[in-house]
Amino acid sequence: MQTASQLPGYITSAIPNPKDKRAPWYKSSGPTYAGVFLWFAFWDPISKNGLSPGTLGATLAGIVIGALICHFLFFLVPGRLGMQTGLPLYIVGTSTFGAMGGLIMPGLLMGILQFGWLGVNTFYSSTALAAGFKMPGLFVPICIIFALGAAFVGLKGIQYVAKVSTYLPIIPLVVYHGEKVWTPSLDFSSLLGVIPDELRPFIPAFRYALSDLGQIDDAALSEQNRLRAFLAAMKYVLRRDLADRIEVVLADASALDIMDVVNILTYIVDQPNDVDVASVRQALRRLIPGQEEKIMSVFMQELRAEVAEQVRAEGKAEGKAEGKAEGKAEGLLETAAGMKAADIAAETIARITGLSMERIAQL
Repeated sequence: MQTASQLPGYITSAIPNPKDKRAPWYKSSGPTYAGVFLWFAFWDPISKNGLSPGTLGATLAGIVIGALICHFLFFLVPGRLGMQTGLPLYIVGTSTFGAMGGLIMPGLLMGILQFGWLGVNTFYSSTALAAGFKMPGLFVPICIIFALGAAFVGLKGIQYVAKVSTYLPIIPLVVYHGEKVWTPSLDFSSLLGVIPDELRPFIPAFRYALSDLGQIDDAALSEQNRLRAFLAAMKYVLRRDLADRIEVVLADASALDIMDVVNILTYIVDQPNDVDVASVRQALRRLIPGQEEKIMSVFMQELRAEVAEQVRAEGKAEGKAEGKAEGKAEGLLETAAGMKAADIAAETIARITGLSMERIAQL
């Protein structure tokens, strides 16, 4: 017997739907079952096997008795027991199929049931069509065509439903990358403080999923190098010691595309921190020797383009634009001076900063 700590996460994290949030049966399952049992596939056998040998009264009595049997044996007992829990089907299914079976069997059985519906619908529809055309020999071809057509419509319909559903669900997920540990409650309503009784019915009751990157080991952020690199940048970008951890952030740089590394560097410099170009270059030189100049060249070009775009967007007056350009020029001169002090070739400095060889020689 498994203890609570040994149960899978999908069971221990399941939260019952509050009773005041549950829809009554006549608004949820009622219309669905009514639609199913009003299907002609159920009524057609009644006309043949009920009215022909018996009478209308006997047929109606059989329908009522069958409905009562279904109601008391299938709805009130297993159906109501499951509904009273307020839990989804796959959680209720664990009482019958176990912890792992509950995750698999309900969906598997529902999938098999869909094939059953398709088969029954194909049989009765093809029978009606063949009889209508008065060509019984077409029964099998009509079955094949009808089944393939219904399956195709179903599959295409699922695709369109999937496309529409991407705009509908709200997934409460919080990815936190602050320096301190996340301490607020995971219950959404508790984040709102004291809620007046008049407003409480209008506040959604749910728990959100939290991913606190600061509490996750670097290697466990992701198994994929690219995603792990971007998550590492998010994890450390707001920390005060980011300048000392730049090599940790760029640990997967050798497995990334150049533009991925450039995007990470751009993200880092856009945040308020003490990271400078020289420390980034040194980290790249140690992590991916021989590639640092190429990466820094692309990075500086992207940085210049970004600053130029900001100047164009924010500079409403010519004097303001010139002031920003002068500030940027001073920054480029400082960068060029630092690169020159690091014995970087003048041609490389010119390519990265856009300064002329004469101006670089004057530094």
